[in-house]
Amino acid sequence: MRGSLKKKQDISEWIKTSDYDLDTAQAMQRAGRYLYVLFLCQQAIEKRLKAVVINVTDEFPRKTHDLIRLKELYSLA
Repeated sequence: MRGSLKKKQDISEWIKTSDYDLDTAQAMQRAGRYLYVLFLCQQAIEKRLKAVVINVTDEFPRKTHDLIRLKELYSLA
């Protein structure tokens, strides 16, 4: 089981970088860089999902970029 402080720090870091990706996606949208908008939105969702994995399972998520696989690996609804 992960330490409570480490768990909170890991969750906070995933959320912080997710927020950064969303902010950057908004800037790219304003600039008309739509390919990057989609990429950064996927990254933000992935990072939020990994924060959920840590919160629900007390495990650090496996290295994958497959959102559906992450959901299935950790039996998330």
